[in-house]
Amino acid sequence: MDLRNCLSQRILLRGYGRRCCMWLAVLFCLNATAWGQADPATPVEPKKPPALTAEMVDTRLKEVEGTEGLDEALKAKIVEFYNQAKKSLAAAKSWGEKQQAYQQKLDTVDQRLKETQEKLELAKNPPKEITESPKGDDTKMPASLEEAAEKLSRFETMLSSEQQLLDDPQTGFRKLLADIKVEGARREARPAEIAASNAQQQLEKLREQLKAPPKADDSPLLALAQKTALEARAMEFDQQVQAERTEVALYKAEENAGLLRVRRDLLSLQVSQSEKIVKLLQEDVNKLRQHQAKLRARQIRADVISAAPELKEFAEENARLAEKNIKITNELQSVEKETQVVQTKYKELDSEFLDIKSMINTIGQSDAIGQLLRSQRATIPNASHYEQHINERQEQISTLSFESFQYEKDRDELVDIDAATTRVFKELKTASSPELETTVHELLESRKTVLDELTSNSTKLNGALLALNLKEAEMMTVTDAYAKYIDERVLWIRSTEALGPSAMADAMDALKWVFNPSQWMELLSSFVSWKPEDLLEIGLSTFLFLVLIYYRRRLRDGIATAGEEAARGNCRVFRPTLQASVLTVIVAAIWPSILWYFSWRISAQPNSTVFATAISQGLAATAAVYLPLEVIRQCCASKGLAEMHFYWANATVRTIRTHLRWATPLSLPLMFLAATMSAQPNEQWQASLGRASVVCWLILLAVFMQRVLRPHTGVLKEVVRGNDDGWRVQLRYLVFGLCMLVPVGMGLLALMGYYYTVMHLGTRLRDTVWLSIVLLLVHAMLTRLLLIHRRALAMERARAKREREREEQAAAAAAAAAAAGTEEPVAAPLQIVEEPVMDLAASSSQAQKLLRTAIVIVSLAGMWLIWADVVPALGVLNKYTLWNTTVTEMVEHTDSETGKITSSLESVVKPVTIVQFALAVLVGILAVVAAQNIPGLIEMSLLRGLPFEPGFRYAIASLARYVILVVGLAVSLGIVGIGWAQMQWLFAAASLGLGFGLQEIFANFISGIIILFERPIRVGDVITIGDVSGKVSKIRMRATTITNWDRKELIVPNKEFITGRLLNWTLTDQVNRLVIEVGVAYGSDTMLARDLLLAAAEANEFVLTDPGPLATFEGFGDSTLNYVLRVYLPDLDNRLGVIHALHTDIDRRFREANIEIAFPQQDIHVRTLPANIIGSKEESSSPYST
Repeated sequence: MDLRNCLSQRILLRGYGRRCCMWLAVLFCLNATAWGQADPATPVEPKKPPALTAEMVDTRLKEVEGTEGLDEALKAKIVEFYNQAKKSLAAAKSWGEKQQAYQQKLDTVDQRLKETQEKLELAKNPPKEITESPKGDDTKMPASLEEAAEKLSRFETMLSSEQQLLDDPQTGFRKLLADIKVEGARREARPAEIAASNAQQQLEKLREQLKAPPKADDSPLLALAQKTALEARAMEFDQQVQAERTEVALYKAEENAGLLRVRRDLLSLQVSQSEKIVKLLQEDVNKLRQHQAKLRARQIRADVISAAPELKEFAEENARLAEKNIKITNELQSVEKETQVVQTKYKELDSEFLDIKSMINTIGQSDAIGQLLRSQRATIPNASHYEQHINERQEQISTLSFESFQYEKDRDELVDIDAATTRVFKELKTASSPELETTVHELLESRKTVLDELTSNSTKLNGALLALNLKEAEMMTVTDAYAKYIDERVLWIRSTEALGPSAMADAMDALKWVFNPSQWMELLSSFVSWKPEDLLEIGLSTFLFLVLIYYRRRLRDGIATAGEEAARGNCRVFRPTLQASVLTVIVAAIWPSILWYFSWRISAQPNSTVFATAISQGLAATAAVYLPLEVIRQCCASKGLAEMHFYWANATVRTIRTHLRWATPLSLPLMFLAATMSAQPNEQWQASLGRASVVCWLILLAVFMQRVLRPHTGVLKEVVRGNDDGWRVQLRYLVFGLCMLVPVGMGLLALMGYYYTVMHLGTRLRDTVWLSIVLLLVHAMLTRLLLIHRRALAMERARAKREREREEQAAAAAAAAAAAGTEEPVAAPLQIVEEPVMDLAASSSQAQKLLRTAIVIVSLAGMWLIWADVVPALGVLNKYTLWNTTVTEMVEHTDSETGKITSSLESVVKPVTIVQFALAVLVGILAVVAAQNIPGLIEMSLLRGLPFEPGFRYAIASLARYVILVVGLAVSLGIVGIGWAQMQWLFAAASLGLGFGLQEIFANFISGIIILFERPIRVGDVITIGDVSGKVSKIRMRATTITNWDRKELIVPNKEFITGRLLNWTLTDQVNRLVIEVGVAYGSDTMLARDLLLAAAEANEFVLTDPGPLATFEGFGDSTLNYVLRVYLPDLDNRLGVIHALHTDIDRRFREANIEIAFPQQDIHVRTLPANIIGSKEESSSPYST
């Protein structure tokens, strides 16, 4: 039955199929006939598919979401494609709107240009009421207070309106002018941004992807979603390309028409005119305020004169307030004028800054730009002045705010005049009358008005001061930015051409100018043309210099005498070193002071010539170089500070002294010529003779460095002496190389034309040398002071020890005399103990470490102050990228339509430059140095003063060291973009690998951390681990050092203390028990023996009384009566000494009491046997018996 049904259905389907085919054939023929009858001249184009819209995407998305039985993963992927399509369509719509806006502006360029030109013409020829100052008839000062108040209010309204027009943050003329300047720079960079976006290339790629057929194994719904996303993305890029093309065309059209330039001219003119009007209005407002305050004061003074005697004091208070009001109005006018001056300077400086940046972006860093930057750098104001003004003004603002509050409070008390009148009569204790009440009422009304004006003007003055602070803060910002911008570039631009033969003629002219006899005679004549008031100063100075020169040899003898006194081993005072230091500085400063004096006298002459100014500055620069060289030379003189006080190596002192003798006289003339040429205005002479002098001076410096610092025979050899196998041996070659590279490199830079750079860096090098010499001498002086202190302490202890020995010898002699029965004891011969002599190496290592740390900190701070203005020049190295790194940071996005700012975490690709890499290395080095010094500094300066145990202090210092290293490593890696996100997988892999390969080391490290936190042992504890006992001396990252009683150091891995058994004698209580066993002979008095044992224990000063000593009769031995003495000691420090003392004392007491300390005995009893027994035994044992 089923088979029949199936066959019948197939027959029906076949018939239906034949009928359908027939109808299709008929339709095809009819269509072919219609096509054949159509006009061949008008072909029918195929219809384009409708453009993709957001509604179409929403419809397709709803169909997908309503489809049942679709795989969830597939549905999520399809939905994601449609969401991407919606975002792309939204972006395409935005780009389309931008394109329409650009096109509309492009179509109206000529119209907008015409309108702007008309506005410019109107601005050039403003109406009469705008060009004229608002001082016409209205500026006639009113005669009454009411007219003054009304006119002041009107002018203040006009001023506020004009200031709003000028300074509105959205539509003000200044804001629009700044925006149009920024817009010009943005338009210049816009074509490069458009080319970098690659929108056209992305569009072509998308079109190629749309032409490609879908994958055979993809779902139709997925293929449709992918195609939709690609179409939407293509629409977005298409609209973007069209918008960018229209934008570029708009900018080009406006540039050709000059629209932007005309708009900038219009806004500049509007700003200028508005500023002029504001200035005039401000002047009028200030005059009206002053006039009103004077009228008020005049009226109040009249009230004072006419007031009754009992109201005089009350009226004078009104006068005082009126005078205060006049003072505040004057200050307000002064502050507003100063604000205008600062605003003008800010505008000029900001305009110069923008022009410089535009010029460099257009021209590049040429030699002419370098000359301009150097001249501009000299005119930039110092930002620290503005910062000082702001800080000084803060106190004035605070005081003014308090006074304004007080004025307002006093004014509130005058709201009810009648009640205030009653209070006045109560305070005056005067009977009231109608006339007096009327007068008081008028005086209170006048005071209320004055307080109103005073409060208003004080508030305005406060606001003006805040506005001035704001303007000066803006001035500081632009000054710092401008100076930093120039400093980043000026050192890398040549200041002159390379030094060649052509400079020889200029150098000869410069030499002739310097050594021109006529100029020197003119300088000499002006120098000796003294004024009468200068004769006393010149005479005293000359007398002082002559005295110093005459007594120079005696001063040196004084230095030698102080050195001999300080070199004695028993010198315990710092006075010789201080005396020698002062004399050394005096001797070294004689000739440099003479040069400085001549420089000052020449510069102080009125109407100084260029030659005199140059010579003056040349002498000053020469003296600045001469003084440190002379100080070092005098320190290294025979029997000087270095040899007799600081204990420097003789070879070092001799080497420095020998080479300074020839280097100093050769370097000073060269420095004089270089400084003199820099001070005169002829740039050719600076680039020839001045540069040649600097190059020769640098060559001389390089030769001096090579002779003095030679690693094998120079100063560096003595510095590393005693560390032949340490890192200092290798470091000396690096130091020598750097010291040679600096003068040689600077000389090459000067020859290549970077003369300004060399002079700029040379000044910093000079200051660095000054700082180094000062710190070197300070370190040596403080080290000498520590040595003196240590030596005095050691000698005091030696003296105390000698006194104790004398007392002990006297006591022993007295005891011997008493035992011999003599009346007068004979003192034993006293053994003379010589005073100990300590050298530098015996001073405290902790104090030395603290001193070195302080010197390092001061040197780093000083170096930063010296080289801070050179650091911006390294910003040029930020152009060179070493690698790129991806970091996750918060990025802000601004909605173009609503202006809403949103933030989100995004991955951003950032370059790692040479500066960042160098900074990371520097941070790492500083972290290592800090980890080595700061923990010890914390322990010595902070923890020593707190009631902590040594072990706890050591644990804190160790943990501080680990924290500093970890933080320094993290910061160093973060600078180069290596954060936790990049390193966590590396750490995980390293932990896994090292966990197997170095598990013992990791176990010891973790055990060390546990020891530092849990503290089962501490530095200084006495412990027993295994068969070793000793004191813990160090707890390191991997192992702990134990020093046993033989002074041998045992290195024990930290894991042994955590996993093994440990005996800590001093963990919680350092009290320990000492057991002494004593055996006395049989027949001794047992009670006396016990009492003597207790007496010996109680007589010892180290034995505790709580718990007290215990002596017990333990038992009967083979040969002795056994006693045990148990005593308790407070610590282990004197354990061996107490054992010795108790044994000696017990033996002495027992001997005096005739108690024998028995020793083991064994009795042998010999018995004689009968002769027959002995004989029979001998016969039987004979080997010859039969």
